[in-house]
Amino acid sequence: AVLAEINEIAKKQATHSIPKTTLSEILAEKSLTRLRELARMYKVSRYTRLSREELVPAIFRKLTDMEFLESILIITDAEMFSAFSMVAQKEQLVCDGVTCAKLDFLQALGLVQTYFHEDKLIAVVPQEIQEVFRTLSEAGFVVRKERTDILHNYACAAVNLYGVISQNDFVAIFNTQNAKKTDVDEVFQILMPHIMMDSNYCFW
Repeated sequence: AVLAEINEIAKKQATHSIPKTTLSEILAEKSLTRLRELARMYKVSRYTRLSREELVPAIFRKLTDMEFLESILIITDAEMFSAFSMVAQKEQLVCDGVTCAKLDFLQALGLVQTYFHEDKLIAVVPQEIQEVFRTLSEAGFVVRKERTDILHNYACAAVNLYGVISQNDFVAIFNTQNAKKTDVDEVFQILMPHIMMDSNYCFW
């Protein structure tokens, strides 16, 4: 019953049309209101005054920017990143509501699009974003992501266990349990993006 409810929610949130696989086609389908929401999110200058023809290329440039994509994917949790990676390997992927739910955050950002067509839920990572992701992966992003995830998971565990812990003590605990050591500088650099996205820990 729960799965059926999740599937129904995913169907309602999906676009009811033939799936599009390029970012240009997907953005062309968006309402002016939705384009302005994306433009506001990405701080496009004077977005309220821009026409559809002006908004689409501005958003396109943002979504296909390699640094932007890395900054988003580096802070996604393991389930979300796994779902994104799975969809990004296909032109389009027939999936269920659970997979769609894992992609909600990335869909809100415009990096993923879900469709409901011929009684199927279909997830799409636009071709242009797939290409940027491939380039990132070839440049070692997955290794950087794994490093980020382990430090983030340690930070969550430390806060749950101790409530408050000094950065030096955190580094000491991590280094006693991992072959690849860390330091305060790396911890700050890696964890700050998580904190900026409203993580369950912070620096004081």
